[in-house]
Amino acid sequence: MIKSQTIYLDNTPYNAQSGPLLNSGIEILNLIVNDGTPQTGCQFIGDKFEYKPLVWLEYERQTISRLKELNFILLKGSEKIQKSLKKMFPFLTINFYQNPLLSMFKFFEDAKKNMIDLPETRNKNCFFSIGTMRLQRFYLVWYCQRAGIDNFGCPEVESKMLDDFVYQLESAAGTKFDLSKFNNLSRRLFGNVSESEFWAKQMSWLANSRINIVSQMEYCDYVTHHYDEKTSLPIVTKTLPFFFDAKGANENIKYMGFTPYVGFDYSADRIDNFVERWETLLNANKKFFLDDTLSKDIYDMNKNIIDNNYRVLMETNWKEKALEEFSKLPENIRSVIKEKVNIS
Repeated sequence: MIKSQTIYLDNTPYNAQSGPLLNSGIEILNLIVNDGTPQTGCQFIGDKFEYKPLVWLEYERQTISRLKELNFILLKGSEKIQKSLKKMFPFLTINFYQNPLLSMFKFFEDAKKNMIDLPETRNKNCFFSIGTMRLQRFYLVWYCQRAGIDNFGCPEVESKMLDDFVYQLESAAGTKFDLSKFNNLSRRLFGNVSESEFWAKQMSWLANSRINIVSQMEYCDYVTHHYDEKTSLPIVTKTLPFFFDAKGANENIKYMGFTPYVGFDYSADRIDNFVERWETLLNANKKFFLDDTLSKDIYDMNKNIIDNNYRVLMETNWKEKALEEFSKLPENIRSVIKEKVNIS
């Protein structure tokens, strides 16, 4: 009988001191990765970010290389991870399974519940809100403060986190990072409220803005097909999203059945260094965030796409679509997922 083991890496702590996670004598490893938890996010190593599940696989490389089969089950979407696995284990049978809709459908169903009556005209140029500060979002706030873009909400950055952010940016860019114009103040728009309350309260802010700057969960380009409320809420308020996000975030919404938006310059996606990419991307598009005429023009340019994507969101049964995608996985993989992950 073939011995197999399933590891749900999201909630399975691992480190060099705790010993190996793999049982002795196993032949097949089912490795499940779902959300961006402390075990499955990214870690800054040297001058770049590495994906923690791949770091763990590298640590266990010798043992895993002796397996008959590795089933890597990612409830997100990624080509980069698949390519990394093939490079890491060239002689191992690797089955790479993806089921992105299973982790995304709730955000689009919830957006329907939060929809509001939309105004005839929009008075604000652009808007974004930050609940949890991460490196990419910190860079966005820092940039916006320097550029004079101020219609946003964000938390204060704790001292230790701020030091980490500066170190990471300087290491990646190879230059000193100027904090002289960074105003580290809390800008909580509605005070201390729950996530669901915030979602509901910010809807009028989104509906009064032409552009929403979208920065979702930070996976440092390892995960490319993941969309949450940061995307679903502007779609349901008919606000134009600008993706300050993973490479190809605008183009990849086709996977969900949406039409990519037009007019913004995403050519910076070709730049590998993330600091240079972020600076180039924001410089190329800040005119839309600062100039009312240009923001109106690009909004009107996308009006048909905005209306179409609104209809797609409202008319799609997202849970049904996710379960349909799930049903196409092999039965043994579906069983492994249902055993470890709540798919309801």
